[in-house]
Amino acid sequence: MNAMQARLCPIRYERHRLRSASPSEQDSQTCTSKNGNAPEKLVVGVGEDDIFLDIYPPLNGPDACLPWAAPTLLIMPGLCCNSQDLPGTTLVRSASSRGFRSIVVGRRGHEAPLVSPRMNIFGFEDEIEMAYHRVVEMLPAKTPLFFVGISSGSKVVVTALGKWDERRKKAKDGERLKSGEHPAPGFVAASSIAPGYDLSKCMGRFRPPYDQMILHSTKEFWLIRNAPVLRAVDPVTYSSALEATSLQELLDRCAPFAGHPDAASYYADQNPIIRLQSIRTPMFVVNAEDDPCTIADNLFEPSPCATPVEDGARPPNYAEIAALSPCAVLAFTPSGSHCPFLDGYLFPFTIIPLRLGLLQLSCWSETATLDFFESSLETFGPEPELLEN
Repeated sequence: MNAMQARLCPIRYERHRLRSASPSEQDSQTCTSKNGNAPEKLVVGVGEDDIFLDIYPPLNGPDACLPWAAPTLLIMPGLCCNSQDLPGTTLVRSASSRGFRSIVVGRRGHEAPLVSPRMNIFGFEDEIEMAYHRVVEMLPAKTPLFFVGISSGSKVVVTALGKWDERRKKAKDGERLKSGEHPAPGFVAASSIAPGYDLSKCMGRFRPPYDQMILHSTKEFWLIRNAPVLRAVDPVTYSSALEATSLQELLDRCAPFAGHPDAASYYADQNPIIRLQSIRTPMFVVNAEDDPCTIADNLFEPSPCATPVEDGARPPNYAEIAALSPCAVLAFTPSGSHCPFLDGYLFPFTIIPLRLGLLQLSCWSETATLDFFESSLETFGPEPELLEN
């Protein structure tokens, strides 16, 4: 039904295009590839790729039905998704009907093929930060902002928040910004829908037939579509990634395109579990017990990055980390699969305004996310807060 709705009643976004900086010696990432026949040096420049901000309701024009200062969601879509399929557009439609504006961030490579060979299938935090500051420039001061990651989009939300909240904490403690550095992004609250937790393992745990189905679509979307650019800079890495037999193997082999010499280096920087306990932004996390992709076992695995609560005890698992956190709320539902979270046995639908399509599937995780955001705004106000124990 979501696909039919997107085709028959697509969201009419207002699109803004951001161009990342041109590559230079100063801002390029240089890594040494460990593939046997790969170039000794692989230079992955920042490149002139486009990042898109798709805004609904729009700020201008006949569909501009919300005030400019309406609370605004910054949404990170899934692995091979776009603004018309996050997956689905139920969140955008529900948010609009409840007075939220949505800005879907089309990360590098999502809305258009790559121009430069800088590729991270989960997104780069520096480019999300650039998008954030562009949004802050567009909207009135003190517009409440919220951060949402769906499926693989939750990875960059968690990784970025961990890094940004560390910077915000340092600024709060009196540390001065470096020359030319912006203040770290801050949000009233955030949501992570169907995260996988340990990035170095979770991609290899998808259940059949989803593992091979998603592996095929990921190769088509990220590798084959960008073959002219990726193969030109490192044909060995490209061929190796194309021959991967699992999603985890594919991610391992794509590390050089993300500016890292190998998978270990990539995970040391990009694994969201590393800075999970640095997050101090109010955070709603939801997983389903019957999720065939980000499986329930991930949630209850002890974290290698967490400190045991007591001497000699095992490290806490991610459910326990959430329970101990001053800012996290974890919902672990008995059903929901990977993202649908259909709400209602006999009539799992929601009535929405006619301009939005009148009827759509009811998604519990999205309804709960908006409830959490409304409560956070009422509790903490429009300014981002750092919650402490």
